[in-house]
Amino acid sequence: MANRNYIDAPPEIEKLARKLIKKYRLLDAETAKIKFLFKYTNAQVIDSELGYINKAVGHWKYLTEYDFVVTLWANWWGEAPPKSQEANLLHQLLHIGVNQNNGNFELKKHPIECFPEEIVGYGAWNHSLQELVTLTKKSK
Repeated sequence: MANRNYIDAPPEIEKLARKLIKKYRLLDAETAKIKFLFKYTNAQVIDSELGYINKAVGHWKYLTEYDFVVTLWANWWGEAPPKSQEANLLHQLLHIGVNQNNGNFELKKHPIECFPEEIVGYGAWNHSLQELVTLTKKSK
């Protein structure tokens, strides 16, 4: 029986991802084979994150031939403004890296839950970034 929580994301998601990869010159992501999924989830999860990316490894890489799987919350995506959708997708794509020592794909980490390109391009587009802006203003 199929898992009804996951569905293939519509083709527009991959088109938008390719546009963002080109716009932000995400060279590591250019050659990656990426599968995009939607997942239906509950409000508590949506409040803490808006999606995630996994590197396909081992037998999953063999079975799917994908390098990465990006999972986005379908119920959030359907109601989010386009600017926030793009920022969320960019966030996931910015995790894609290539190990300089061996040339293999890897997941890049970040010190806070955003990349500089998100803030420059989209401002404080989610709750955690809005809190960061508030804290920054209070510290001045």
